[in-house]
Amino acid sequence: MVRATFQGAGVDILSGAKTVLTATGPLANARFWSPDDPYLYDVYTMLTVDGKVVDVNKTDYRVPQDGIRGRRRHGRRVYQ
Repeated sequence: MVRATFQGAGVDILSGAKTVLTATGPLANARFWSPDDPYLYDVYTMLTVDGKVVDVNKTDYRVPQDGIRGRRRHGRRVYQ
């Protein structure tokens, strides 16, 4: 199991408003996704208000090998 926690900057958002938030950091020992090994991670995004978790969203995520869509490596297409 790989587990990592990333923190983003706190923001104030009005009820009903939309915004994009980001959080980044290293992910040690990640398994890259490929057609031969289509490994997916479960990524949980937690929304907290005043230190209390008020919403959780689960997303499947694949770690790209090179970050460039449609690139070829060793004669095979690498998917992002």
